[in-house]
Amino acid sequence: MLSIALEEVEVRFRRQLLFPPLSCQLESGKTYAITGPNGSGKTTLLRIIAGQKRADAGKISWQKNSKELDPESWYADLSWSGPYLEYPNELNLQDLLNQHFWFKAPVANISVKDIPTLLNLKPHLDKKVKLFSSGMLHRLKTGLAVFTQSEVLLLDEPTANMDSENRMLMLSLIQQYKGDRLLIIASNLEEEYSDADEVIQIR
Repeated sequence: MLSIALEEVEVRFRRQLLFPPLSCQLESGKTYAITGPNGSGKTTLLRIIAGQKRADAGKISWQKNSKELDPESWYADLSWSGPYLEYPNELNLQDLLNQHFWFKAPVANISVKDIPTLLNLKPHLDKKVKLFSSGMLHRLKTGLAVFTQSEVLLLDEPTANMDSENRMLMLSLIQQYKGDRLLIIASNLEEEYSDADEVIQIR
């Protein structure tokens, strides 16, 4: 079991407070949504939760089996995706999958070779990532996070730039493979977090 505690977390931009001090307890097996207007700090908050950015005030801690984890080790229990995530443009899809799953394990009952088919990307195995459309690229980003074994799954606008068919596909895959992870979705699109156990409105 893994839990994440936020205590009076503050984020500022050019000395201006983005949202009121935030305190909450996030637990394995539950889905949380972070919502708020554009520019309210949703992505920044996700990055703070992931340990990629420091809060301007307050404290965030991860606990696993009642033991507090060193922030430098959080990445080992985490998979995440977002529009800002970048891949080496010169890699094709097959090489990127090989590289990613050299360092990370896929979720149970999933073979790496099945992932392109599940994401409707199999015809593009030899295509370089830099040639992907915005929808294909975001489908890849979200899919890799969902199919990576982890205790915590962070998804920032998981269906951005996708057409209706692929949006429905991705939402179905998230539900099917989220398992008992702690899932946090940053979004203003209600269909992306309609099954959330708790909605955190940050402004």
